[in-house]
Amino acid sequence: MPQLTQTDQNNDSDIGFLNVSATVGKHSINRQGDVFLVQVLLRETLPYVYGLEATDIPYPTGTYGGYTEYLILKYQELSSPARRVKVWKDGFINRAVGSHVPGKSRVWTITYMNEDVYYAYRSRGYEGDYISWLTETYPALDYYLPSYK
Repeated sequence: MPQLTQTDQNNDSDIGFLNVSATVGKHSINRQGDVFLVQVLLRETLPYVYGLEATDIPYPTGTYGGYTEYLILKYQELSSPARRVKVWKDGFINRAVGSHVPGKSRVWTITYMNEDVYYAYRSRGYEGDYISWLTETYPALDYYLPSYK
């Protein structure tokens, strides 16, 4: 199941970020809730931050397949040039543990996905808690995040 990961344990106002519980990608665990979360983040990020047509990104199903694989790789390809710390184009969304991948000078893809979806949320004129907005927009996400709210 997707999880809400606290980014700053010493800050009560930090709502944290959405994190997968296990890897999403080719030949990976691909838990339905984790895949659904990744699909939601891709659907909200790729059109509003990277200019892909929203109609080209299907509604999240929680089922991993070739098109989800393609969209993950596309996100990693488009996201990396805009970053000081690069995203590894490997087709995997791993659970973020800490701010950077251990021993590497790169950031977890899921971390940047949260940052980008927040940007997409704010660029539409919304304020406040983007996670509540996502669970309202995608009610199944609320099912996968029972501990949030």
